[in-house]
Amino acid sequence: MSFIKSIIQSSGEIPLSKFCGEFRIASEPDLFSGQGKNICFLDVETTGKNRQDDGIVEVAVKSVSINVQSGEIISINNQYESFNDPGMPISEEASAVNGITDEMISGKHIDWNIVEGIFGSTELVVSHNASFDRAFLDKVLPESKKKLWACSINDIDWMLRG
Repeated sequence: MSFIKSIIQSSGEIPLSKFCGEFRIASEPDLFSGQGKNICFLDVETTGKNRQDDGIVEVAVKSVSINVQSGEIISINNQYESFNDPGMPISEEASAVNGITDEMISGKHIDWNIVEGIFGSTELVVSHNASFDRAFLDKVLPESKKKLWACSINDIDWMLRG
């Protein structure tokens, strides 16, 4: 979607807002008679915090179907995880946070076709710190720009949940 470029801030951040509607994929039948929705959980690890210059060193995605009434997982549809050598070293700070070293990623590559297939079958992408993960995914995966994203930091009232 071309509008995404217009909302990227100079810092590389993409503002997110809460969605209060109903999830639908018009081109796919509802397999659970209105009861199920497909959600993708995503985690991205990087060489550092710079959204323009750093690269992805690991991606993990899991697609599930949930019952929209109860929130229970109906099924795990697909999952994929892989290390990736982006051709640049991992900063000491990033390695201290994610536990990934240059040796662990050497010669490894993410199969973006698999990730795109998983994204294509889901209606919502959920990530912890979604604005960070999305900034990196949008650069390498066109399907990412078409998806509705939710953030498990900002879109959940953790204090209310104890």
